[in-house]
Amino acid sequence: MKRFWFRHGFTLIELLVVIAIIAILIALLLPAVQQAREAARRTQCKNNLKQLGIAMHNYHDTHSVFPYGYYDSNTYHGRDTWMQQLMPFYDQAPAYNKYAASNAKWVMDTPPEIKDLKIPGLMCPSDPSAGGFGGGGGARAGGKGFQGNYVMCAGNTLMTRNSRTLNGIAFRESSIGFRDIIDGSSNTLMSSESILRGEQVGGWGGAGGYWGGAPHGSYGFTSLENPNTTVADQVYQCKSTTFPRAPCTSILGGSALRNFARSYHTGGVHVLMCDGAGRFVSDNISNVIWRGIGSRADGEVVGEFWWSRIVSGYPTRLSVVAVTGFRCWTRSSFRRMKLSVCWARFCGRWFGPGGRSTSTACWFHGDSPHEISGLLTASLCGGLHPAASTQM
Repeated sequence: MKRFWFRHGFTLIELLVVIAIIAILIALLLPAVQQAREAARRTQCKNNLKQLGIAMHNYHDTHSVFPYGYYDSNTYHGRDTWMQQLMPFYDQAPAYNKYAASNAKWVMDTPPEIKDLKIPGLMCPSDPSAGGFGGGGGARAGGKGFQGNYVMCAGNTLMTRNSRTLNGIAFRESSIGFRDIIDGSSNTLMSSESILRGEQVGGWGGAGGYWGGAPHGSYGFTSLENPNTTVADQVYQCKSTTFPRAPCTSILGGSALRNFARSYHTGGVHVLMCDGAGRFVSDNISNVIWRGIGSRADGEVVGEFWWSRIVSGYPTRLSVVAVTGFRCWTRSSFRRMKLSVCWARFCGRWFGPGGRSTSTACWFHGDSPHEISGLLTASLCGGLHPAASTQM
């Protein structure tokens, strides 16, 4: 009697199902991986700003003032900026010694091994163009000129060409120390981020162009407009006038210079305060507050401004009318925090866990897991309104 043996295997349908499941898993996993990578890049960017703050404070301890925004000399190293002055405090003392020993009249003519040196602490990894060149007028003396992502705050007005009287921390031949920051070092901007507009060399005055573009605005930014504004920067000559997230207008010899804080981070930019603290500021911050923290001695009362999220999605006015005592535990990116829940009345009706909608009116801020200042809600017509605060 003959026996028949059958080899068992996958049918075509089973194979297709398995492939479909794998494809779905990959599709679900990739965004999570990308978000994790961006979170790491964002953390590195914030750390870079904190290191910049340490360098600025060490410079202040040595010279009793912060470095000038730029110095336009007619002898040597003309258009030198705060970046060159900070090199010894950035573990770049050998490069600085070579720079100081050179007798180039303009920083654009500095030997390429110095001016093309990429300083990792001045590069935000979230910017695809980080480590690029430009902002200093193009290739010259055999080098292109490193362009960084971080710039100093010149104030909350136009960065008027050659002005020595701006109200920020850094501008032409500035000599600002802690004694001059009347508004308080924790309420005054020192530095923020910028976008390079591509890795290619070119442009004159684009933010972060440390090697020659300073008189055209490259040394700093203004808080005249909100972070990541759609209002165009204005410099002598733009690398690109239509670069995504960074519109720009070339004004050649015009005096109305302006660079604004910009980044590739979702929802806002990192900033460095004069006390050395790093904060993340929303694109939707009140323009009054943003301008207020851009000046060093104008006497504005700005309060606490580094709220980490904003209520959105409601087409009409939303206002807080009551706060419950209910508390819940939630987990933020790296720490566990206790949040209070806020109730709100929307269009005359109550909304909450038992209703059809919930007011996402819980806010938190601070770097410490022991600090919660929440319970804020937004009025889409009237700005931000504090409701209450609590601590763990």
